[in-house]
Amino acid sequence: MNLTEILTLDSREVASMINKSHNDLLKDIRRYGDYLIEGKIPLNDFWQESTYKDKIGRSLKCYQITKKGCEFLAHKMTGKKGAIFTATYINRFHEMEEELNNTPSNITLRHTKWGKEKVMTTRDFWQITGVPQGNVNWFLKKFNLEYWILTGKDLRKYKELNNLKNCVTSSMTLIPSYSAIILVKKLDLWTKELQKSFGDYFKPYRDLIVADKQEALALDTDELISIRSEKIIAKINELKRKLIAVDVLLDELIDIRRTKRDHERYGENILKLLYSSSSDMFGINKII
Repeated sequence: MNLTEILTLDSREVASMINKSHNDLLKDIRRYGDYLIEGKIPLNDFWQESTYKDKIGRSLKCYQITKKGCEFLAHKMTGKKGAIFTATYINRFHEMEEELNNTPSNITLRHTKWGKEKVMTTRDFWQITGVPQGNVNWFLKKFNLEYWILTGKDLRKYKELNNLKNCVTSSMTLIPSYSAIILVKKLDLWTKELQKSFGDYFKPYRDLIVADKQEALALDTDELISIRSEKIIAKINELKRKLIAVDVLLDELIDIRRTKRDHERYGENILKLLYSSSSDMFGINKII
């Protein structure tokens, strides 16, 4: 597979480029898709259907749009707006192509660990395979492969355990070794050279269990009791899901056009989640 052929932009990013809501862009793509199907023109040359997870875990539709697809959309636009979009998407594809063709060779790569798994970052996957970082997440989703996106406390713990003091990123995608290797095979890139590169990359190194134990010993008794209580953890996770759902629904309340009845239903759902969250918080305090 020619790597330049897999360069795409997420429809959410394209929607931002043209200053249009993602829902409206999806409607446009579906309409244009009907025209292309009627003309017996392959849709995959322009975009491929995909999905993403929102903040509350819903699987929502999006598209991975090729350079030809961006050109198609640009032709549907005129004047200043069309010119700005054309310049923006051309620059983005040039950036990805440069990233693809100028993979640095002087950066030391080593695998890290998350839990008991050997993992690699999307940056390291790019360094080894040449597949642009911006496309790796989409391929992981497309082939239903396991990966983890770390933020907040989880990311801080990961950095501490792997001695990444100089890493300043606020989020990081980690790919377990088995997913990374399956992905390379799925992309028809599993050459002898890459087999050796992956073998060298995932060589064993100092176990991190000691660091885990030291971190646990640093916690006081009350914290250890809270962390070990599965009942409390389950309730806290449920509360977090509800609060995230409230945040998503509030955003949608602003951004999405709806009928008056739909608007009322949004408000009712938000109030129900808030009441339920208050009850959950009371229950957590009672258990503790």
